[in-house]
Order: sequence, then C-alpha cells, then structure tokens
Amino acid sequence: MPAKHPPPVGTLAFLAECGKTVYVVCNHCNRFVVAQLEEIAKRVGWRSNVQDAGKRLRCKECKYVGAKITVERPQVGQRVCPRCLRPYD
Repeated sequence: MPAKHPPPVGTLAFLAECGKTVYVVCNHCNRFVVAQLEEIAKRVGWRSNVQDAGKRLRCKECKYVGAKITVERPQVGQRVCPRCLRPYD
C-alpha cells in the first residue's frame, strides 16, 4: 500500500523509494561503495537530508569524515566488477 504522504525530496526516504542504486563517494580519496541506506538511516533517520547524512560518514580506506551520497555512478578511473561494482585489486 503506498504511503499517504510521499517523503520530502532530498531525504534518505526519498532515495529509498526511487529504486535507483545509491552510491557513497569519499570526498578525500574518491573511493565509492554502493550505499546501504538502511544502515545509514539507523544512525541519522529516514527524514535526514542526504547532504547532512553524507557529512557524517567515514571512509573505511582513508578514515576521512565526509562523503557525497549520489545516484550517479562515479567515474573514478578504476575498473569495477560489473556485477558487484567493487573495484578490482
């Protein structure tokens, strides 16, 4: 059953309802992963602004705090597996 009120544009709930693949890109080293929206929403809430939520995320590789959450697939120059979108080593 659809929600009575659609979520506000620019929130994590809106991205989840879009059905698109969502990426998290580190602002320091440009590492990217497919976002686990449920895990992010547990920490900041579904109504949280996407930009504010990204500022609180920490990169697992360089430990930098601050990321961009986007639906556009990043073009970083690394080859990635087409199935799981992880960079090849």
